[in-house]
Amino acid sequence: MTTAPFGELAVHDHRTRPGGTGGPARYMTRPVVLPVVTDGDTNLAAGATEDLAVRVSDDGLVAWATLDRPEKRNALNENVLQGLLAVARAVDEGDQRVLVIRAAGAHAAADVGAADGSGEAGGSDEPGDAAGSDELEEADASDQSGGPTVFSAGGDFTEMPIGGTVQEYREGFTGLARVMRALREADALTVAAVEGPCLAGGLGLAATCEFLVASESATFATPEVSVGLFPVQAMVSITRTMPEKRALKLLFTGESIDAGEAHDLGLVTEVHPDGDFDAALQALVDDLAATSPAMIALGKETYYHQAGLSFERALAYAKEMIALVAMSEDTAEGIEARMMDRDPEWAGR
Repeated sequence: MTTAPFGELAVHDHRTRPGGTGGPARYMTRPVVLPVVTDGDTNLAAGATEDLAVRVSDDGLVAWATLDRPEKRNALNENVLQGLLAVARAVDEGDQRVLVIRAAGAHAAADVGAADGSGEAGGSDEPGDAAGSDELEEADASDQSGGPTVFSAGGDFTEMPIGGTVQEYREGFTGLARVMRALREADALTVAAVEGPCLAGGLGLAATCEFLVASESATFATPEVSVGLFPVQAMVSITRTMPEKRALKLLFTGESIDAGEAHDLGLVTEVHPDGDFDAALQALVDDLAATSPAMIALGKETYYHQAGLSFERALAYAKEMIALVAMSEDTAEGIEARMMDRDPEWAGR
């Protein structure tokens, strides 16, 4: 499959020009993404919704998915989750080596008085009730005062099937789980770019990524405990990145930790000053995208599989996998390129 690189044609002055199509300018009420496709594949474009902007780098190696519900603090409604799922699956099948998930600026004043809530369900376009925690109140204040960009306030309580059946509740909470699983299984490295409050299901989403890059303004919490909702799905990723005792405190108290503490605990990969964040994020992404796609796919599969094995079984498994990696065309190309002092040309096999 080969998909021509396409840029982010979503702009916020409501004017969108289809690049390379020769068509007239279109005028939209919400940002959209218009891909240029060479072989009929539209999977990545299918992930773009009115709540999720999608673009691919000029070289086609990096996909960027931007949560675009700033007026709702980028809450994870069904529209966002379905879009992320489509993007993760498309990246898995495509040529992209890195998927970056970040958030649109959520600090512009909105005409929505109530918060969307903070939980792990999806949401709707109707305003919901705030969870009532200090962290949510701070996030809401930052929205309207030009503060840090909210990565995500979690799921919208308004999509919870209050009074529904057990099955309806189960179905209502499957969206985030599917996205987390798809990110883990994708043959591409995933990066969460967090510049402000990262809460509840949003924290679960970010913690699932292989890399979590944070600005100094980033904070992390699971405030849904204040309304009696335990962050069960977010817990799956959080407890795989943090020491047990600190993870338990975060999960059961809803406390907020800053980027520095999150980094010390292993939740965050890198922390950068707000003014340097974009450059530092791009530098990491460029480094990741420059590596062999075959190595990324096999390395990621090996890492997660061996993590569930005993030491002896992990060594036996690793021995087989290193043989596969060493036999790849990319390894041969990498060695030859190093010996000839040139950049490798990865084949992806």
